[in-house]
Amino acid sequence: MSIDDRLPDEPRTGQGPGGKDWLFALTVTVLLGTDLAYLKNLEGFQTAVRYYSQVGGVAQTHALGFAVDVAVILTMVVWFLRPYRRFWPETVLGALAIVGLLNCWAEVVVALSARHGAVYRLDDIPFRPMNNWGLFGAFVFTFYIVAKADLKRFFGRRVVWAKLALLVFLSGAQWVAYQALQAKLGL
Repeated sequence: MSIDDRLPDEPRTGQGPGGKDWLFALTVTVLLGTDLAYLKNLEGFQTAVRYYSQVGGVAQTHALGFAVDVAVILTMVVWFLRPYRRFWPETVLGALAIVGLLNCWAEVVVALSARHGAVYRLDDIPFRPMNNWGLFGAFVFTFYIVAKADLKRFFGRRVVWAKLALLVFLSGAQWVAYQALQAKLGL
């Protein structure tokens, strides 16, 4: 549908991605690049990272993480090349952010479960060698979800402060949940 085909009361089409969307896509691109660099560590001598990559569930979470990252980038490319109304691309990116957040947490659980009685030692958990940098990726996906949430009707002009407070709270809650999970597993 071109702009000339719209109805008189219909809003203008062709709204491209906003700043939050571009920041999210850029961050996901950087996370994807670090994950691709991680694949290089899977060659050569047997290391702790190679042992970890052989744990059940790790390959699946990494594959899903790659798929989410690539889908975010492709959605942004399509949205940029063919500007649509914001509804479907924002919905797709929001759904991908939720899947990415759940996937990061799934790998945190797998990584912590695998550490119990393992013959290797990973010192960088909860960030590396997990896909999307583990909890950092969870923070990125949480940031996008909070940034795109429509809280203006609840907080009015203070929506920026409310979103910032919510982001700090959710990030802190994720860190506390990680610490609680680690303590529960006795690590």
